[in-house]
Amino acid sequence: MIDKLIVILLVCYSFNGFSQINNEIILSYSDFIEIVKEHHPLAKQADIQVNKGDASLLYAKGAFDPKIYADISQKKFKGKEYYSIINRGLKIPTWFGVELKGGYEQNKGVFLNPENTTPDNGLLYAGISVPIGRGLFIDERRAELSKAKLFQKASEQERTLILNELVFMAGTAYWKWFKTYNAFLVYSDAYRLANERLEAVKFSANIGDVPAIDTLEAGIQVQNRLLGLQQAELDYKNASALLSIYIWQDGIIPLEIAKNTVPTPIDNTSMEITNDILY
Repeated sequence: MIDKLIVILLVCYSFNGFSQINNEIILSYSDFIEIVKEHHPLAKQADIQVNKGDASLLYAKGAFDPKIYADISQKKFKGKEYYSIINRGLKIPTWFGVELKGGYEQNKGVFLNPENTTPDNGLLYAGISVPIGRGLFIDERRAELSKAKLFQKASEQERTLILNELVFMAGTAYWKWFKTYNAFLVYSDAYRLANERLEAVKFSANIGDVPAIDTLEAGIQVQNRLLGLQQAELDYKNASALLSIYIWQDGIIPLEIAKNTVPTPIDNTSMEITNDILY
């Protein structure tokens, strides 16, 4: 998509009088919307919202990761070990509120509290911690996880809302560009035909086939077609400038439509419309 973006865009838009654009590059509606969704700053911002929601959920899930702990309390004085209390173990929180716990305790010392006495080789232990009362139904870890899930879902919905609005605005700009481009083609053709008619009327007047006054009417028609063409050109330029607002590279570099980039052919519009891309 980056290569297509660079080929289609990057060059400032300009007209070469009323000449037909050669070597046209067709920017279809679906390709344009894909570029917008991938590179527009609002699309990048929408992705950031989802990333924030994912990060929040990951952080909340971290509260359920197993945790290794160690508690060491020692006292020595004048070369005598008063007490040494070492408690190491592993805690495993569960999704349903119960916490599994296992560890190894080794205590010794001259003035060790008798309730902390353990065998010389230490003591292995295991247990289960069950919350009582209100915590049995919803504890802090599970509450944070529930909030994180809601935030993640809200972030996804916010992303969808942002992208839908962006696609709608960009799509409106595209079809305005499409409309003004085709109007420009119609007025270009009308201007060409008016000039051809003027030349034909001049020739007929020179050979006496029609009155000379008819050349005045044909000339006025050429001027009217020229005014219409100039207005169509202005409308096309304005629509192209509006379309360029939605074209970026990596959400950082604003780009403009290349002069030989044109919208999808009018014969393919029915397929383009039915293939509209919304979230």
